[in-house]
Amino acid sequence: MPTNNFESRDAALPSYTRAVAITTNDSTDLVETTRAIVVDHLTLQHAHVSVILSGDTTAVTLTCRVGQPFPVRATRIRTTNTDASTVIALY
Repeated sequence: MPTNNFESRDAALPSYTRAVAITTNDSTDLVETTRAIVVDHLTLQHAHVSVILSGDTTAVTLTCRVGQPFPVRATRIRTTNTDASTVIALY
């Protein structure tokens, strides 16, 4: 296995090591807090994503550019107010 020279500094790195497709859910938290998300929308260049951020309990709706990583520490990606056709969590 390769040595990870950046292990102690992962939070500051712009690169990601895993990508996971997310099923949105209004009541269930993600297994792991995201480092960023990437969204897709069938017809627009941006999508709205409703999230609950790490350290918060209230949902906020973000406008994310399609195909661009959006750095956000989300614990839940909600179905309500999300119009993205696909949400990918980056870790």
